[in-house]
Parts: sequence; structure tokens; C-alpha cells
Amino acid sequence: MSKPKVFVTRAIPEKGLAIVREFCDADIWPEELFARFPPF
Repeated sequence: MSKPKVFVTRAIPEKGLAIVREFCDADIWPEELFARFPPF
């Protein structure tokens, strides 16, 4: 069975990321904030 796909767009503690990675196919956003258009 494949793992669910998860996008992490905010910084969370590494301990939490380890759990997400264990149970999910995770894409981790490396930047502090993701771009919003138009900027507010």
C-alpha cells in the first residue's frame, strides 16, 4: 500500500517531521514562507 502524499509548508520540529516522513510521502518546503500571489 502506498503512503499518502503530504506537503509541509511550515516549519515544524524535526521530531514531528520524522513522524510525517515515516507514515507519509512528504514534500518539505525549504523556505520560511511560500509565495502568495498577489502579495498582501
